[in-house]
Amino acid sequence: MSLFSEKLSEMIHAANIKVASLSSLSGVERSFIQKMMSGERIPNDPEVLEKLADTLMLAPAQRRILLQAYRISKMGEAVYYRRVMVKRLLESIRDYMNPGPVRPLPPARTALDRPALPLTGKGAVTEAFCLLADAAAAEGEAQLLVIFQPGCWLTGHLQRYCSGYAGLTVEHIVCFDSEVQYQKENRYNLQCFQQLFPLLLGAARYQPYFYYEKASMLESPASVLPCLALAGDRVLTFSADGSGGLLLEGEDYVRLYRKIFEQAKAECSPLLDSGAVDLKRKYRDLFFSRNTQIDTSYSLTYEPCLGLFCSMDMIRRQAAADLPHREEILSMFQQRIQSISLLKNTRRNFSFFTETGLRDFLETGRVSELPEEMYSPLPRAFRAELLRRMLECAEEGRFSPFFIRENKFPIPKDFGMAVEDLSSIRINLRHPYRGLMVLHLQEKSLAFSFRDFMEYLQDTALLESREKTVAKLREIQGEFLGT
Repeated sequence: MSLFSEKLSEMIHAANIKVASLSSLSGVERSFIQKMMSGERIPNDPEVLEKLADTLMLAPAQRRILLQAYRISKMGEAVYYRRVMVKRLLESIRDYMNPGPVRPLPPARTALDRPALPLTGKGAVTEAFCLLADAAAAEGEAQLLVIFQPGCWLTGHLQRYCSGYAGLTVEHIVCFDSEVQYQKENRYNLQCFQQLFPLLLGAARYQPYFYYEKASMLESPASVLPCLALAGDRVLTFSADGSGGLLLEGEDYVRLYRKIFEQAKAECSPLLDSGAVDLKRKYRDLFFSRNTQIDTSYSLTYEPCLGLFCSMDMIRRQAAADLPHREEILSMFQQRIQSISLLKNTRRNFSFFTETGLRDFLETGRVSELPEEMYSPLPRAFRAELLRRMLECAEEGRFSPFFIRENKFPIPKDFGMAVEDLSSIRINLRHPYRGLMVLHLQEKSLAFSFRDFMEYLQDTALLESREKTVAKLREIQGEFLGT
């Protein structure tokens, strides 16, 4: 029996109704109900559940339980919870993009009374970590090197330092589970990434690196003091459970453990290829660093992805005359448009965006994807033409637009995510301290999870249907043109 069949059977028995009567009252065939109760069948259409729930007079909480059990059984428990985790992670991003104030520098450090201080218990290890990190933050421009898992109890303390100290640079080595294939359940890796994301959006410059190992081996009794924190002339090495550690002070210790850290980092890969979009530098490694390599793409954005319908005449006219490296950037724009455009090729795009984001663009001529100093607002005629092209591509089947139901799936205003290729995901966001940033998520199991979520999203109640979205786009077009 499946979870769905168990819950359905429980609710039918609790209602004290015979299957024959339930069939007659709901309009669902008796044999179909019996097969659902035995676990032989799962309905393809959720409307069947609504008919049964109405007949059984289920309370709202019972309906949610039945619907959740249906989804879990329909797609499999591992897939269901993976998709739920991706959704929650995306929804939580807006909380990280509104940070608190940058903290004042901590007081000057105090010297240790001996070069090697043994530590017993999680409290002592935590105090030693904060002592070491305080000393790094007090230096203003300092580096903190750490090796421990995102699930470690020290992650919250690390987040406090990342969020509060702008002069701090943090390099963090973490392990992702090698037993998890990217096609299968990977809740462990997703949980790791969920805990790392707020570190990335803090005031400190944070760079995570990853390697693969069996997660079950990380807390092996044979692993003695495998975790590490290093800053200035101090080193903290400690056990994964915090039961013991050693705080060291001195150049010889730092030299040894820095070498160990660098050797470990050499075996790792950057989790995120990231950087701020800066008008004083070239863009090749940031905004234009990849070309789309797939015939079908997906985008999840607050605003619609207008690059799909843009043309170079618009870009040339609106690009700032004093834009640094103007001609080179325009050339890169041309390559990018040729790569992603839906206007004259057979590529397809599934685009999920908010009605509010579209209306904001139509009102201002601005998009959050580019720095404002890079271009002047698009004139009304260009805005109307982009909306016309959007609808034309939708009619021809190359563009599938879906309005996000913002009350069910809120995403930040300055956020966008797109499938760039089969092994990486591109994220655009407005960093609270460094402005517009472009992130390329390069770990395959995570990239697969986000891509799978976007492929699945169109079949959920989180979006308006394609038909309703296109109809609403036509209505908005009429309002904008005054017709």
